Amino acid sequence: MDLSELSFDRLGSWPISVRIIALTGIFVFTLILGYLLLIKPRLAKLHNLEKQQNDLKLLYQNECQKVSVLSEYEAQLSSMQKTVTTLNLQLTTANEIPQLIDTVAKLSVANNLEINLIKPGQESVRNFYTIMPINIAVTGDYHHLALFISQLSALQKTLTFDDFTMTALSRKTRDDSGLTLLEMNATATVYMRG
Repeated sequence: MDLSELSFDRLGSWPISVRIIALTGIFVFTLILGYLLLIKPRLAKLHNLEKQQNDLKLLYQNECQKVSVLSEYEAQLSSMQKTVTTLNLQLTTANEIPQLIDTVAKLSVANNLEINLIKPGQESVRNFYTIMPINIAVTGDYHHLALFISQLSALQKTLTFDDFTMTALSRKTRDDSGLTLLEMNATATVYMRG
């Protein structure tokens, strides 16, 4: 049979093999067209939704992990806040500076030291606090100087010593004790509330 003899008007008279091939072609064409128009876009959408689902699962797992340690972080924060409060109470206020200088003078006298200089320096403002240097120069024997420094460091206020020097005063002794006199020059740095 010649293909040119086939007509759509006489479809029922086509040979069975040609009808099967035509129906198979129409069926395959319908499947391909259905796949391209209906299934393929939905598969792409499904793939995107699966990717979003995986991303959301990871986000959920991360958030669950954060929540599981939240109570620990809150406990740490509370502890840190208490520490900051305690440290803040140890910082000197500007009103307490004269009292602190008076305490330094009283401690030096109590330790048999001769006061050469106690002079506050220029304040320097930092982020959360202010520092004020106090220049101290006292004379006495080694034992009394050590007691003086120990008592200053035991004060409840935040105070550090910088530029610390001790110089022997050319074999001078106080009274007849035989102890060599030393001159101590130091800068006591006072940390104040900003």
